[in-house]
Amino acid sequence: MNAWWSTPDGTALVQGELIRNFDFPRLDSIPTGSDRPEMKIIKADCIILTQSCDLENRKVNEVLLCKCYSLRAICEIHQHYKDIKMREDIRKGNVYACCMLTSPDNDEDPEENLIVDFKSVVSVSREYLMQFIEINNVERVCLVSPYTEYLSQAFAKFFMRVALPVGIESFKKK
Repeated sequence: MNAWWSTPDGTALVQGELIRNFDFPRLDSIPTGSDRPEMKIIKADCIILTQSCDLENRKVNEVLLCKCYSLRAICEIHQHYKDIKMREDIRKGNVYACCMLTSPDNDEDPEENLIVDFKSVVSVSREYLMQFIEINNVERVCLVSPYTEYLSQAFAKFFMRVALPVGIESFKKK
């Protein structure tokens, strides 16, 4: 583990906790002739975005998570992540839809850096998540401060962005 990651104290869920190989339901569509949605079970690495204080004080029943991928894995899904400029923009926080974190396992290999995909949001019950961790003996690993806040702020920037219908004209050299 590196300076970004630690093992959480106790059994409480915390913001920035990485849940590997997490099974969660996804409702895709309602098949023709049915009134019930079709449900699939998805397996993915996810990271908790719900604030630790809300989790600790039981102020929420649902936990918000986002999918995350190693840089190597996301390049297999989206070819544009192979571009060095794109990677650098993500690293600098200039791509609002995602956030780059070091790998908790291998910070020597940049291809193992994690990309948190803010477009892939998952909400599950707190109870289900706790049971999943216990039953599957999930290895507990979480971001430490200030990296937890870094992730939280990146998600906030994505969530609160506003596209103006008319912008301010750019300053051009004369």
